[in-house]
Amino acid sequence: MQPNWADLIGTANEHARHLELRDRYLVPDEEVEFQAWRGDGTLDVDPDGDGWSRWTGIVRSALNRGCSVQRLRIVSEPVTEYTRWLHAITAANIAAGEQVRWLPRAMARDLLIPAEDLWLFDDHTVAFNELDGDGNSHGWDLRTDPPLAVRMCVAWSELWDRAIPHEKYEIH
Repeated sequence: MQPNWADLIGTANEHARHLELRDRYLVPDEEVEFQAWRGDGTLDVDPDGDGWSRWTGIVRSALNRGCSVQRLRIVSEPVTEYTRWLHAITAANIAAGEQVRWLPRAMARDLLIPAEDLWLFDDHTVAFNELDGDGNSHGWDLRTDPPLAVRMCVAWSELWDRAIPHEKYEIH
């Protein structure tokens, strides 16, 4: 059985770190919002609204128990239209208490980057997001292998240190 988000983040005591590597995802709920934004500029950034409350509740629960939640997005520049939208809605992530940074691919050329999106929990559990070529998620590959976790922690630290905080990242 695949773990769900609340369970995975609920296992973290110190931090939950999310690395996003793609310039586009096909998440059905997000796709509707993205298309609405493309059509008329509609943005849902209310962290307590219907579209965000489940996620922001998970984040706030983690923060209340002393666990930080960090998100790092590695992006191509110039950015895709999807990334422009993602940048605009990140206000809800920030309002919930997430720390979000952006790293242009050109700034990461000399770093080793994991091949897949992942979550890193407390430096010992790695959850790889199994995405197909179109950006559809097909579940998780959950790993607790200590040498793998150490490699992912090193990669994360190098990427995070180089990344630009959300409020300073300018879309190009």
